[in-house]
Amino acid sequence: MVGVSCSLHWNVPQNMAFLNQCSKIFLASNLCQSLSFKLRCSNGVYSYDRCIELDQQRQKMKSQLLPDGIPSSRFLRVAIIGAPNAGKSAMANMLIGATVSAVSSKINTTQKMMTSVLVDGSAQVVLMDTPGIVTGQLSKRHNLSEKMVTDPENSLTLAQQILVVVDSTNKYKGCRLSPKVQHLLYRYRHLPSALILNKVDLVKPKSTLLEMVHTMTKGVVQGQPVITHPAFSNEKVGLKKRNIKQTPKTHVDERRDNCAETDVQAVKGNMDLEADPAVLEKLAAFPAHKVSQSELHRCFRYEKGWPYFDAVFMVSALSGDGISEVREYLFQMTRSGSWSYHSSVVADEDIIFLACDIVRAKLLDHLPQEIPYRLKLSIITWEQDAAGTLCIRMLIHGEKSRWVKIIVGKDGRILRSIVTSAAQELRNLFQHEVYLRIDITASK
Repeated sequence: MVGVSCSLHWNVPQNMAFLNQCSKIFLASNLCQSLSFKLRCSNGVYSYDRCIELDQQRQKMKSQLLPDGIPSSRFLRVAIIGAPNAGKSAMANMLIGATVSAVSSKINTTQKMMTSVLVDGSAQVVLMDTPGIVTGQLSKRHNLSEKMVTDPENSLTLAQQILVVVDSTNKYKGCRLSPKVQHLLYRYRHLPSALILNKVDLVKPKSTLLEMVHTMTKGVVQGQPVITHPAFSNEKVGLKKRNIKQTPKTHVDERRDNCAETDVQAVKGNMDLEADPAVLEKLAAFPAHKVSQSELHRCFRYEKGWPYFDAVFMVSALSGDGISEVREYLFQMTRSGSWSYHSSVVADEDIIFLACDIVRAKLLDHLPQEIPYRLKLSIITWEQDAAGTLCIRMLIHGEKSRWVKIIVGKDGRILRSIVTSAAQELRNLFQHEVYLRIDITASK
């Protein structure tokens, strides 16, 4: 078993009981917007800055801190769902301002639900980025892990809001919501939802986006007919904005307000859908991974959209266009309630996993076919040197010796590119100087 060596440099006593006591004495409510990595002390009071920690134990301890006791606090827990490679992780990273979720051009990059935290004044939004939705049959064919199959729906059982992300460049699926997504929207129809068209910067002509919106919403958003308008300057296309809080409630909104948040069977009644109601109710009784692809297609073969979205956004997660509007919407949707995390928490994730996930994403981008999916990553050493640089030595283990040559590449070019790009993303994540070394071994 590969060990992990951690060296921690704090200007406070190295005593966990002492630190736990300090954390209970006072938890600062005023966030330091610039990321830093010190435990600050002022007049005997210790407080944590908002950041991803360099030390595994300290990152874990921070996630377990009691939430700030802020007066009139507001909270929202959001599930981000969609088909594989729709850009869910890239959007979540843009919203949070850090590379918490690994991103690559290959499908099935996200291996499990990734939790990150947004804070604005007295409001906190928790984002749950999930793997692309797949059926149980597809998961068996590609030998996907259980979390990749169940985490999208697991996030919905915890969520108060759904964001459905769609790849607007997908010519084959871009003109309709996938049956898997429609099934989950119906199964969790008591939750408010918003549609996110991603990668809109790559769509031409832009008028195509209006057709997509009309199809995927069935021409209705927040109970009102969709009002679209082309803005011909710079080839941009937008939706006419309405004040979210001033828009009259629809019958769906009223049913949502009257139901318990955990009552998945709430919000029943006649819904404006093309699918057979009896078949819908039958499928809604089963989690997504228990419903076959053929059953989904039979049920939703005539249904292309969901007429109960509360909002629609057009974004480019790569460039950041439109992301601020999504962030503003989420904070507007927060409701009175206690926070789930301390204000210093950026992500409730293990830093070893985050580092390995970033490198794995680079392997997916640089290596062909099934090779990157079958590599095993582990940490040999994780420590800071005398200059404070975080030094990570990672081991990549492959099943076949010929893979080593492929990973290294001619004159080491592929491996060098992987290390260079991964190290830069690690620096961005930790906001700290990082040295990355990768060793490669093979079984045969």
